[in-house]
Amino acid sequence: MTTPSNGTINTNMTTPSTGILTNCSLNEVLYKNHCYYLDGTGGQCSNGYSLGSESILSRIADLFIGLNYKTRISRNCCVVTSESNSNYGISTLNQCNKQGPFTSVPVLNGGGCRNVTAISEAQLTFCVSN
Repeated sequence: MTTPSNGTINTNMTTPSTGILTNCSLNEVLYKNHCYYLDGTGGQCSNGYSLGSESILSRIADLFIGLNYKTRISRNCCVVTSESNSNYGISTLNQCNKQGPFTSVPVLNGGGCRNVTAISEAQLTFCVSN
């Protein structure tokens, strides 16, 4: 099986003999045997997922170009991650809180997001498969 250049895969499966993840669901990025997604869910991840770290987001953010929110559009562009403070956000007004596909992605201190601790109901959220 080949992986598209942007790292996206359309189904979630593991290889029977190794348990290695080879595919992710729509609008997810596969990186080091985990699936990651962005969503406007205010710090809540789907069952089987938890908040991802800023260090991983910094490595894979560009892979979200061309993808969309997992389930709903955000209303706050600072990204909730596993860290207690948010330091990543989408800084371009034409992309932030709007239907995708993403043309820009979260960056360090993007959109003025620096040491943000408040979380809104539909805040942009970064999730990883467990």
